[in-house]
Amino acid sequence: MYFTRLDDVYEIEHAVEADHFVGEEIEPGVTITRRQIFQFTAVAGLSLLAPAAWADKAKRKPRRKGPLKDITFQQLVKQLRPLSKKLVADNHPNEDAYLHAIASLLTRVTPLPDKPSSGKQKYAMQALERVRPLVIYQIDMQPGAVIRLHDHRHYNGVLFGTQGEAAIRNFDLHGSKGIPKKGKEFEIRATQSLRIEPGRASTLSRSRDNIHEVVAGKKGARLLDVFTFFSDKAGSHYLEMDKTPVDAERQIFRARWE
Repeated sequence: MYFTRLDDVYEIEHAVEADHFVGEEIEPGVTITRRQIFQFTAVAGLSLLAPAAWADKAKRKPRRKGPLKDITFQQLVKQLRPLSKKLVADNHPNEDAYLHAIASLLTRVTPLPDKPSSGKQKYAMQALERVRPLVIYQIDMQPGAVIRLHDHRHYNGVLFGTQGEAAIRNFDLHGSKGIPKKGKEFEIRATQSLRIEPGRASTLSRSRDNIHEVVAGKKGARLLDVFTFFSDKAGSHYLEMDKTPVDAERQIFRARWE
């Protein structure tokens, strides 16, 4: 998958360029620079472009190497609105490059949103931006609170830590052609397990790590959740999963829709 025009690639590249911390983690376990991350995700698309596009690339002015400036939350939204529309309109969207761009931009937001929470619920979601295809929530989780296993049908997301910490476990559908029907058992495969703290992010696309559960740490957690919707039918559905895997080595579990 790739962006179809070179300008699309440069737009994402500009959004993720912040290589003043060599080896910084844009996501847990990823310790290369943001520019390297972009070049890795975009290389497939660039390789399919005509030689003229490469010539055009060579004519462009060199990018500055200094640190990028902080941005406000309003500036974040202003940048993401056109990018989200372009992503959804693309016939071959590079969701991973887009999600990395969002994660990178979130590290530059100052001050971070601070919308008061009632504190009465185990977790509360408050909308900060809700103009589709872009939707952004602030999630406040009490200590030990759990957002149960659910999917993200027809949309992707970035979960970004701002306070406390949360453990996240991701899964993919396994061996299914399309979405299994309600009432029938199916299999899911664990794909990753990580912990996000302030400045760390977890991403999922429509085809990767799309199912997850979130468990707040001992001091609770505050998270920003950035969603991009590809369809009016987009939504989440809860799952029940057997505790014992059918394949322990590959971490495959039986599951069913609630």
